Order: sequence, then C-alpha cells, then structure tokens
Amino acid sequence: AADAANAANALDAGTVPLLPIVLGGLLLSVVEETHFYWSHRMLHAVPFLYRHVHKDHHQSFNPDPLSGLSMHWFESAVYFSAAACVACVAPQVWLARLAVKALVLTPLQGHSGMAPAAARHAGGDSGGGGGFLGPLNVIFDAGIDHYIHHAKFNYNYGGNPLWDILMGTRFPEDKLRAFLEKGGGRGGNEKTRTGGRGGGGGGDAREMEARKQAELVGAKYD
Repeated sequence: AADAANAANALDAGTVPLLPIVLGGLLLSVVEETHFYWSHRMLHAVPFLYRHVHKDHHQSFNPDPLSGLSMHWFESAVYFSAAACVACVAPQVWLARLAVKALVLTPLQGHSGMAPAAARHAGGDSGGGGGFLGPLNVIFDAGIDHYIHHAKFNYNYGGNPLWDILMGTRFPEDKLRAFLEKGGGRGGNEKTRTGGRGGGGGGDAREMEARKQAELVGAKYD
C-alpha cells in the first residue's frame, strides 16, 4: 500500500524520470485517442445510442469550454473508461492518474470556442486560421475541427486528425474555408450553409445520416 501511495504521488512530486513521462505520454495519447475515436463514432453509428445518449452532447450547437463534458451519464462513463484502458496497457499508478487528468482537460481544446475567430481570419492553412496564433494554432485547429463535428455530425470524430484521416472521416479540406466563410463561424448548426460531402467514400449516405442527427437536436443542417 505504501508503494502504491508513493507511486501515486511521484508524478506530482516531480520524481518520475523524464523518459518514462515522455513514453507514457505518447502511450496515453495513442490509447486515449483510439478509445475516443471509436467510442465516439459508435455513439453516432448506432441510432439508439445517438438518439438516447449522444444527442444530449450535440444539443450544444456551438462548442465552448463549458460544453466539453456536458453529456449523458452513460456517455460520461464510456468516455472516462479510457483511463481504465490505459491502466490495462500500462499498469502504472502515476500514468493512470495522468490519464484521468488528461480526460478532464483535453475537451477544453476541442471545445475552445475559437471557430468564430476562424471565420474572421480564414487563411490557406489546413485549419483555416492562417497561422495567426503561431504555436497555439494546434489548439485553434482542434477547436475548428470539433466545431465542424458539431455542425456536420458525421465528420471529425477524433480529438486529433489521426484516425479521421486513416478512416476517411475528416471533413474535406477544400470545403473547410467555404464552410467558415459562409457562416460556419457565425452560429454553428443554426447557420450552416454547405453540404460537405467527401470523407473517403459514402459521402451521400454520411450526409443523409448527418441530416437525421441534426434534425434530432433541432439543428438546421443547411
């Protein structure tokens, strides 16, 4: 018990060596992102789960920091089970504690509320922000990606683009700037004007399902 307590306090005390922290952080990122992408996609792909569970989260038309953890209790349980997955892969107490902290903090990135600013600073880079925030553009782009998810529903499931690129569910880059310029930054679902096909095949079916999901939360897809 004493050893477990010492391990639990090691990270906070700064006594965990740097290399395990770096490797643990990389492992944590991969496991949590994989868990989030596939569990999130499941909540959209299974009609019952979307209608009775995930719909609650999508009633936040315009993501902001306060809406990051605004979700049904069942979805919350699924979301935080990522920490248990990390513990199974790497049973280190300090890493499990770090995983929980990351799960609490990372929604702030995706729900940063920065997408309206993107409409005013739309540029040529992948995030549409023109790089005007410099290194902070990582946070900016994540806010745009998840903002688009709340507007288009069946795109950008991940917390970062990795799995969306691999699985063809990333919102098409050629439509991103048009989305922002035509109202995507002025009210999310309520002002969306572009259809947004693409994403690795099956775009028509994806858009049709997205329209149904938008209707369930009272959002105007077009």
